[in-house]
Amino acid sequence: YKNFTVSSTTSGFNSTFNGSSTGWSAVYGSWSIHNSVYYKTLGVENYWSSAKHTGTYGNFTYEARLKRGGNDTYSSNTLIIRGKPTTLNADKSWKSSYYFQYTNSGSFSVYRLNADGTNTALKSWTSSSAIVKNGWNTLKVVANGSSLKFYINGSLVWSGTNATFSTGQVGLTMYRDTGTTGNHLYVDWAK
Repeated sequence: YKNFTVSSTTSGFNSTFNGSSTGWSAVYGSWSIHNSVYYKTLGVENYWSSAKHTGTYGNFTYEARLKRGGNDTYSSNTLIIRGKPTTLNADKSWKSSYYFQYTNSGSFSVYRLNADGTNTALKSWTSSSAIVKNGWNTLKVVANGSSLKFYINGSLVWSGTNATFSTGQVGLTMYRDTGTTGNHLYVDWAK
């Protein structure tokens, strides 16, 4: 027998947003606690409104429960992983990151946003019956080395490998299109 200690350079988090958004901060747009139960943004027309969690993560399981309101059914509601929120494109998306996104029209995709500002589709926009249109959706990413698995409401919607980014911050973001009304993104919890 041999004694051992399991250690981690970054501990996990469990944000319930019940009166507090400790560990979270806005990258672009306004984010705040709504009715002491949700983290919320109204978005910014023609931009990505995003918030980041403190800490850097490599191998992890990251999930959040999201709900998009308003008439903008084709714009993205997104989890960001292994991201770099200090470098933004003109539209305020994070360069050097992975985006796992869905729309209220029932589609999802996985994109890699490259350091030069371009993007690469790892999984192009695809319809999925796992998405609750105009309702609450739980998105989950399991990242282990180059292996990436993406779930919506418990259903594996895509898995693949990509070794471009091995660590980074996690975040939340939404895109708001021109002329849309009633937009908001509620985040019930993230962990």
